Amino acid sequence: MMRRTLFAASLWIILSQASPVPAQSVCGRVFLDADADGAWDEGESGVAGVAVTDGVQIVRTGADGSYRLDVAADPVLAQGGSATVSICLPSGHWPTTPWFARVEKESGEPAVDFGLRPDEQALPFTFVHGTDCHVPRGGEEKFTGFRRDVESLGAAVRFAILTGDLVDLSDSQTFDQGRMQYDTFTAHVKDFPVPLFFTSGNHDVAGVRASQGWDREHPLYAYGFYTERAGPLRWSFDYAGIHFVGVDFNQLEGDKWSWGVPEVAARWLEADLKPLPPHARIFLFVHFPSGCELFQKVVEKHSVTQIFHGHDHVDRATTFAGKPCLSGGSISQMFGQQDRSCGYRLVRVSDSGMESFYRATGEPHAIALDYPRPRQAVGSENAVRGSFYDPEGKIQKLLIRVGDHVEEAPFLRGPLCARFEAKLELSRIDEGIRPMEVSVTDGRESWKMAGSYLFLTGRRGEYSASAAARLELDVGGVDIGFELGINDARLLHLGPTKLRGDGEFSPPVKGTEVIAFEIPAERLERLNRIELRALPKDGGALDRFAILDARILCGGKTYRDIRIDSGEHHPRIVEKPLTSWIDVDPGR
Repeated sequence: MMRRTLFAASLWIILSQASPVPAQSVCGRVFLDADADGAWDEGESGVAGVAVTDGVQIVRTGADGSYRLDVAADPVLAQGGSATVSICLPSGHWPTTPWFARVEKESGEPAVDFGLRPDEQALPFTFVHGTDCHVPRGGEEKFTGFRRDVESLGAAVRFAILTGDLVDLSDSQTFDQGRMQYDTFTAHVKDFPVPLFFTSGNHDVAGVRASQGWDREHPLYAYGFYTERAGPLRWSFDYAGIHFVGVDFNQLEGDKWSWGVPEVAARWLEADLKPLPPHARIFLFVHFPSGCELFQKVVEKHSVTQIFHGHDHVDRATTFAGKPCLSGGSISQMFGQQDRSCGYRLVRVSDSGMESFYRATGEPHAIALDYPRPRQAVGSENAVRGSFYDPEGKIQKLLIRVGDHVEEAPFLRGPLCARFEAKLELSRIDEGIRPMEVSVTDGRESWKMAGSYLFLTGRRGEYSASAAARLELDVGGVDIGFELGINDARLLHLGPTKLRGDGEFSPPVKGTEVIAFEIPAERLERLNRIELRALPKDGGALDRFAILDARILCGGKTYRDIRIDSGEHHPRIVEKPLTSWIDVDPGR
């Protein structure tokens, strides 16, 4: 079994106490540490064929476990940060020494040895994926709550991986603010209950977007804090035959920083993946799957099984370069998704594949809906699907309530979570935006999650408007105009807005224009359908514009489509037809 305490203690020593290794070249050996004392003793044998890396190049140990590595210049460390040398842990082993060391560009060639011990690693196993800690955003209890949850999981979890934005906004704030954030983060991860691995996010490169409060020659500038407090920019290890690999997310060209996986990381990733057998299972960790063109080509070429990332502060599944991606929400602050709280992902890996569960922090029986999600509608043909956390099998009953309608739903217990699927009898529920509550009980106490969702049941409730209403759209970036339809009325052709776009409208939106229309009383319905269509430009390509909000002002109140994430960071891009549903009598 894994020695979590030794690993955490060793990591803390290398981060906070050990002096940087004064060398450009590093030599040493990887050895089987028979007595697990962290030192190579006479009679302990070397381990051949183990990869050792500085994040730019990779060498392998010889027959006696020895290696020598001339540390290469990493372009993204040109403005600050220390190079590192680390071991790519082989399957069936775990370190008895720190698994990486920082190196400095000075003379000498010290020995850095890496000790290994046999470790029982078998499928299935579970690990934690967390992201966007932004310490101390939202209060320090955000991360301490996450830590308590991981600690409560005990031996059920093998390790945790955090995919960037470890600290709040060190890239754009002063040195003192960045130091406070990294100090707080370092204190939080000291003696963490399971081994931790990190990848960097865009906010982890200190001072590079700050207008003041930094000396660019300071050793903690850029990646200085990160490499001192977190560790290598790139790493990999094997566990139970699964290859885990992490890369960084900041590009430096000349004096300009930008988001995305840099080319040096993509080249290293190619070298790391190349020796793997064709059908190897590869889990790739990155702050967000974007960056240089080579990165996409490498991901396409190799059998990447799953990409885990953050950055967007949501829980969702997408694809990149044809490979499945899972965004891990956020430990500190969720963006837009009304049905998710701050949390992290539990991932169980087995012979047949993997399953995951997004668990809200601090919820002993957290409930998560897989369907419907905020932008989806529920019809009579759709089943409500989801899962809840119940490792000890205490939950006895699950109820789903829509308005006044309540149904008990069956559920199936699994090794990671309990799952349920229920096709509700909705014939007596009026169409519209309705509150839905899912609750579980152990017979003494109940836990629930609730939200509002769009139900399209085919049953329209009676409604008669006493006056006209006003439809308002917050839009931006309309080059040539668009078409608007309201409740089956003819589509209206609208001219360009004052805010011209460039076809690449992206958040944060710098400004919008409010466009308003009157809806006559006879046209107003209880559930109103608003249709937006982009028009073709010269050459046939459709215009692309952003909508940040759609609302109806009626009877002194404002009603919105709850499926549109309002706010400057969450525009909906209209290219294909977009339908909004606005209920002027929600909740009945």
